[in-house]
Amino acid sequence: MHGFQGNSFDLINIKNAFQLLYENVQCLLSTSNEDDTLGSIDEMGNRLAGEICNYVEEHPQIKKYMF
Repeated sequence: MHGFQGNSFDLINIKNAFQLLYENVQCLLSTSNEDDTLGSIDEMGNRLAGEICNYVEEHPQIKKYMF
């Protein structure tokens, strides 16, 4: 997750570092709240949860998730 007025590229260096350290790691760089970082916590949480659920459904081969 990125912060106030953030975007998915804010954490790209962390994603790249994880992928260098762990060859099989997958990282989701969330985009669901990029256009509305001023929304309520409930709204943004629901959008993020929906994005995560979609990612899980699209990647059934992944057996373990960490947040």
